[in-house]
Amino acid sequence: MVGPPRGRLVGLLAVLTLTFAGIVGRLVDLQVVGDERFVAYGESQRIRAETLPASRGSLLDRNGAELALSVPASTIVADPRMVEDPAEAAARLAPILDADVAVLEERLGADSAFEYLARQVDDDVAAAVRAERLTGIFIQPEPTRTHPAGQTAMAVLGRADLDGIGVSGLEQQFDEVLTGTPGEVLYERSLAAGVQIPVGEHQLQPARPGDDVVLTLDRNLQYVVEQTLAARIEETDARGGMVIVMVPGTGEILAMASLSVDEATGEVVPAGYNRTVVDSFAPGSVLKVVTIGASLEEGLSTPDRPIEVPYALTVGGHEFQDASQHGTETWPLRRILVESSNVGAIRVGGELGNERIGDYLDRFGFGRPTGLSFPGEAAGLVRPWEEWHGSDYAGVVIGTGVSTTAMQVLAAYNVIANDGVYVAPRLVEARIDPEGVRHPEPQQGSHRVVSERTSNELADMLTGVVEDGTGSQAAVPGYEVAGKTGTAWKQQEDGSFENAAGGHDYMATFVGFAPVDDPRVSVIVVIDQPGNVYSGGSAAAPAFSQIAEHALRVLDVPPVTTDEDGVLTVDTLPDGDEQPAGRVRAEPAGRGDEDEVAARG
Repeated sequence: MVGPPRGRLVGLLAVLTLTFAGIVGRLVDLQVVGDERFVAYGESQRIRAETLPASRGSLLDRNGAELALSVPASTIVADPRMVEDPAEAAARLAPILDADVAVLEERLGADSAFEYLARQVDDDVAAAVRAERLTGIFIQPEPTRTHPAGQTAMAVLGRADLDGIGVSGLEQQFDEVLTGTPGEVLYERSLAAGVQIPVGEHQLQPARPGDDVVLTLDRNLQYVVEQTLAARIEETDARGGMVIVMVPGTGEILAMASLSVDEATGEVVPAGYNRTVVDSFAPGSVLKVVTIGASLEEGLSTPDRPIEVPYALTVGGHEFQDASQHGTETWPLRRILVESSNVGAIRVGGELGNERIGDYLDRFGFGRPTGLSFPGEAAGLVRPWEEWHGSDYAGVVIGTGVSTTAMQVLAAYNVIANDGVYVAPRLVEARIDPEGVRHPEPQQGSHRVVSERTSNELADMLTGVVEDGTGSQAAVPGYEVAGKTGTAWKQQEDGSFENAAGGHDYMATFVGFAPVDDPRVSVIVVIDQPGNVYSGGSAAAPAFSQIAEHALRVLDVPPVTTDEDGVLTVDTLPDGDEQPAGRVRAEPAGRGDEDEVAARG
């Protein structure tokens, strides 16, 4: 039975009312209650955010020349979800990117929203990719690191990886300073075409570049030093070498070279790391100045004090010998250092005793890092004097019972150049922020090691090493040079000092400074395993002479000549003889071919 029409109309009205109420409620939910959620959803489809990479700060030499900097490059990326035909896209991109087709196809077909195809490519490569107009392939700006001076100073500068993170050398040490703050750009794009809408929403937060770091290095001098060292390595048939050039009075490092011979090609190439602060080796007789200086400072000796020096001496059951055979003779202390007598130095060390020798090694900076904070810097190895027994002190005195870095040795000789004061080495001069404000790098404190009198007496003796002793090949025409030779057995990989042939390999060293009366430059040269000559006086001293002469001219230190009447004349440097870049200036700091082999018998 059908109900009355009025009842059916009321029911229909109720249904319509409820339906309308539901629609209104849904509209309220969409437009009022849940509007933010849906607006955000819509914006996520229209608004695109891109990170703007920050430019990494540059590494500059002391004159502002760029050693490492970031330049614009392009990175090719893909959104595999948008790639229509991975196989076809890979085939078209492979020859442009010089990549394997199979590898590209795998990346383009990956189940992800982002894949790198090629990092930091040249502009012509990016233009060729853009011309292909492939869906899902994008080009993003990404800076790349470049070195205008090529491989010069690379062992010091180090490297940054593809993501701009320093992984070695100064790039690692100053990574936080060099790294900038990324920016961001927001823009509205067409859903249909996927391109930016010119009049759409646009927001920009610029990236902030990293700080520049100004080094104490001189790029031109660094290049000359590396070329000179490479030539000497080839001339001596060596395995490698190290050089450091410094301003003694300020501790500034002007050049720092580490080279090795590539075993595959035989070519001399930059070492993969900074050997001058990372590698430890037995320094040999360059360490004798510590014992001689301690004896002078403690009042046990004078430069002319006579000491009985036999050819050989047995200490703790081990025999030590001088390089050249001679009878038992009386030598002044000066001659012991000039001719690098192992036996004479050991006798002086015996008078001092273990505790005082250990104390002066510490004063001169051995057995601990120099304070450069360079990644991987070695402390060297100096056992506590309390642990020395028998002949141990003798090995320490002649530089075979300790290991040091080239940086430690040069810093110790700077004490003599600086009237007895230790000045910590410096490799960084300042940083420059993005606004161009220069922030000088704080200097480490200095401390007195020996008196001015002791340092002057040592400098006079070291001058004799070059004029009359084992360092004659280190002489620099027109300049008075003080320095010392060192020759020691090289430790093999198994820890022994005997090579596979049953013989010995050597580390040959010369370290010194000039001019003696006003030291402006100090240099250490270490030749690793020379083949046709082995001593510091023969292998390393000639390179010292060349490098020191060039450095003195860069420093504008004129040579001095003596006429027939003994009158000194300060020569004028000829125009064009100096480097084209700015000058290095520092405040005054103060005032035989046969070399020794410091080895145990």
